[in-house]
Amino acid sequence: MRDMLENLYFGNITPNDQNVRSGTALKKAMEQSAECEEKLIALLEDKEKTLLLRLINAENEIAAPWPWKTSSRGSAWEYA
Repeated sequence: MRDMLENLYFGNITPNDQNVRSGTALKKAMEQSAECEEKLIALLEDKEKTLLLRLINAENEIAAPWPWKTSSRGSAWEYA
């Protein structure tokens, strides 16, 4: 029990995260979105990449139900 509380306190457990079953339309859409995002980032140069990553982070903050949640996609991108 103590380990669970410590993990929750230190942010290792996010109680509001939802699991998405594989094979569902939502799971496929999420995977396609992540794949397209990675490919697009690889094609962009520094300035354009920074702008895209700032947009992605802003969208993730808007979609996050809690202020400490950094990403609804499962990744948190860094930008300058």
